[in-house]
Formats: sequence, structure tokens, C-alpha cells
Amino acid sequence: MYETEAHTVYTITLGEGETEPIRTTNYHPFYEKEKGWVCAIQLQVGDRLCTIEGEEEVVTSIEKERVEEGVLVYNFEVEEWNSYYVAEGKVLVHNAAKRCGLVKRLRSKGGRETKAFDIVGYGEKTSGLENHHGVLDVWATHNIDGYKSRASKSTTIALTPEQHSATKSVYRNWLYERTGKKVGGKVDWTSVSPQEIQALSEKMFDAANVPLSARNDYYREFNRYIYGLGN
Repeated sequence: MYETEAHTVYTITLGEGETEPIRTTNYHPFYEKEKGWVCAIQLQVGDRLCTIEGEEEVVTSIEKERVEEGVLVYNFEVEEWNSYYVAEGKVLVHNAAKRCGLVKRLRSKGGRETKAFDIVGYGEKTSGLENHHGVLDVWATHNIDGYKSRASKSTTIALTPEQHSATKSVYRNWLYERTGKKVGGKVDWTSVSPQEIQALSEKMFDAANVPLSARNDYYREFNRYIYGLGN
């Protein structure tokens, strides 16, 4: 188990509220019946989470709480398991800890050449490809404690130059809508909510035709990275 401090906490209620609500942070992954692995920030009311009995629990409410002083949260390392069940309702979540086999696979590609949609550290050399911060680096710098801009180990996804260009076009359009400028617009990044940045991330992924599996891989590794900051 390792611990970190969070400033945004989500309380997820399932069914009629007869089971204990789940308190979690932005990027902790849950298994949704239709979507597969999704981060807490992506969950919506009506989503169906899988339980240990193979049944489903419907998400009936999601409450977001901003805690200025921060709260201590824990992430459990479950040896030999990539997923486990939490709370009274036994909902399936992902083990995003450092021993997760998925993380090992993403971080070490067995010496093979990096391909488009591989998850890589920002400082890794990716011949013919460009490393894209799925969650904007500038937003993370202003909103996640301990996050350093363009850190070599920060989480990115490898894209072709054409795919990366498509994400930049989406960003410029977003910047124009917010500031009236496609280049050089001033943004108070602390006022941009996690939901808004998540929506922008998804639009950029859409523009680059990033498959759902690669998006989920990216979010899981991003989650592991930010949980490990300061440890």
C-alpha cells in the first residue's frame, strides 16, 4: 500500500444507496459493463459497474468534493493481481500500483520499436513518432501537486506527426473558444475543471483516432504516475 494526498475526491453511490458509497480520486480505474476500464472522472450516472458476483451495480449519483487542505488517500498493491474488489458492494477496480503487470508491459516493451499508441515516458525516444500528453501537461502542472512540466517520466502516448498535429488543432480550437485566440491566449488553468480537461483529452484522442484500449492504458499509467509523485 502507498499513500498520497488528493485535493479532489469523488463519492460514488450505487443502486439505492444500500451499500457503502465509494470514495475515490480522479483517475482511479473502475470496470464498467459496456466501456471496460474507465477512470472515476469518466464515470456517469447510469453506468453499470461489475461486482464480484458477476452482477451489476448502477451508478446513481456522483459527487465531487474539492478539499483545499488535501486528504490522505491510499492505493493498495495487490500482489499477482491486476484488479480487485472494493467496498461493501464488491465493485471491480484496477490495481494501479507499481507492481501492476500492465504498467510493467507499458513501461518496458521488451526492446521492440515503439509503435503509435504505445504509452511512453515523455523523455523516451520514439523514432518517427511524437509523445503527446493526453492530459494537458500545462493543466497538470497547475492542478496536481508535485507534477513538473515536461518531466521525462511523465505519461505520454506515442502518435504519428499527423495524429499529433490533429490533437494540436483541437487544442487551438478549444483555446479560441475560451480566449478568442488560437495562439497565445491566456488561461487560468486552475479554473479549468477535471471534467473539462477530460473532455478536451477525449476530443484530442478522437482527432488522432486513438483506440479505446490505448486511451484506457494511457489513463491507467497517468494515474499510476501522479499517485507516485513525491514517493
